[in-house]
Amino acid sequence: MSKSKGARAHRAREYMHTLVDTRERLDTALKTLRSVSEEGPNLAVDGEGFDYSRRGRLSLIVIATRDHVFLFDIVKLGKRVFDRGLRKILEDPTREKLMFDCREDSDILWHQYNVELDGVLDIQLLQVMFCRRDDSDLSPFGRQRGALAPCVKVLSLLHCLEQYADDVTSTKIKKSVGSTFAQSPEQWMVRPIPSDMIKYACVDVSTLFVLYDKMKMGKRNMRRLKVASARYVSLKRSIKKRRYDIFERNGYLPLNVIPEKGHVDFSPYQSSKGPKCVGCQRRFPREAFTKTQLRNGEQKCKVCRKVKHSIDVQRNKEENCESDSSEDDSDTSEDDSSVSTSDNDDDY
Repeated sequence: MSKSKGARAHRAREYMHTLVDTRERLDTALKTLRSVSEEGPNLAVDGEGFDYSRRGRLSLIVIATRDHVFLFDIVKLGKRVFDRGLRKILEDPTREKLMFDCREDSDILWHQYNVELDGVLDIQLLQVMFCRRDDSDLSPFGRQRGALAPCVKVLSLLHCLEQYADDVTSTKIKKSVGSTFAQSPEQWMVRPIPSDMIKYACVDVSTLFVLYDKMKMGKRNMRRLKVASARYVSLKRSIKKRRYDIFERNGYLPLNVIPEKGHVDFSPYQSSKGPKCVGCQRRFPREAFTKTQLRNGEQKCKVCRKVKHSIDVQRNKEENCESDSSEDDSDTSEDDSSVSTSDNDDDY
């Protein structure tokens, strides 16, 4: 893209970027995005903000083409960004958009700006499909109750870059800037936006093309990814009242998101009708739960049972550590058998 007079465009890595914070820049950026070929995908999308969800605040919507990044400043421009044309781009199901874990993006866009995100290809899901392309199906249960697939961990964008992209610069930016967010969670709302955070936002979208080109598969699997991404988009925005707990936010792939291998739609065994899991609040076929769980009102899907088990294990470790500390205070002399017991507790 050629720079228009007065536009601020800078080089971040090998990508040019423009901070869109005036009406004139907004109109120019939207015109450019509308002109991008729909043969692709040729757009990548991400959002940045504080407490990123329907209860938080949106700072930036970042959209990249394959050679330019546009950072739409929501703090300065507000809803006009969407009303003047960005909503149409984000909602267009025919214009494919690469994203990475689109669930919170979809949640905040819908509940705060009435933007119904569509046309997403989620790279986090693509990584799962790519990594398990030769493994057994991802369906949580099949026609036989015993045919259970394992719970699958999802990777962060940083881990995907480390594993699949030969891009040391982007990885360093992700690590150096990302490490500061926990110390100052509201820094995305600060204006002017620091230059290192601009680079971070550019990396989050520009690298999605690299990952997509590395992991894309055959046409049928890509149609399967599009179906899976559509379910990912609606996963959190469809929850009437969110709880923001460990069952909503954890490192596992939610069940029944990716269609069974060889299919581009969901089987009856991946239905969203039936009893509701008391953990994630999603509905599953009755086969997902035991009769005892249903009778006691304690039905949890397999992922939520895995999460609950991890919580219990961690709690037991902490209680054992507290107990060991108390014993050390009351008795400073330990024999060899006591040391052995303590080691076993740590392993647990």
